Amino acid sequence: MGSGYQIQYSTSSKFTSAKTVAVTKNSTVSKTIGSLVKGKKSEVKFYSPRGGTITLSYNPGEQNTQTVNQRPDNVLTLEKHGASVPYKYVFDAKYRIENNPEDPFYPDSRPGPKVSDINTMHRYRDSIVYENNTPSRFMFEKTMFGAYVLFPYDDPDGEYKNHRFYKSIETVNIGGIPFLPGTTELLEDFLAELVSDSP
Repeated sequence: MGSGYQIQYSTSSKFTSAKTVAVTKNSTVSKTIGSLVKGKKSEVKFYSPRGGTITLSYNPGEQNTQTVNQRPDNVLTLEKHGASVPYKYVFDAKYRIENNPEDPFYPDSRPGPKVSDINTMHRYRDSIVYENNTPSRFMFEKTMFGAYVLFPYDDPDGEYKNHRFYKSIETVNIGGIPFLPGTTELLEDFLAELVSDSP
């Protein structure tokens, strides 16, 4: 993580009474944060000494759209120094898996996320927008750059990287990532890749 970073966290929907943790040593790679409440909106903000901000929002509430409002589980926001629009990504935990994909319409022979959950990620990514105040033929533009299902799978043979719903992350920024207490490597690598471009 490195010195100079600050971490703020709050369980207030307006981020009031936020607590701050400072990172003072270059050798620090993690900080434990408590007091976040399950089922209630919580946010953790990471401030880079170079001006960037990373915000992880848990239960962020309804996201306004031009059709039906959406309610994703977790939203990661990267605000890059000098950028006018934040980069937002949805991570939605689903407690189910397609264990026996025998349906001819399932696009892979290996276990993976449900098709309906992938379709939900499309809905999140495509419906949550912001109003474009600059001259453009588009009054509204997408604010979510990607959306991903976190599903319970231990990937025993390490083959999930070849799954169609993992490869689709690279091509359309929508897909599924295995996530269990002992299976976090793919998610950790993916998050590191996302934030590596952040100032």
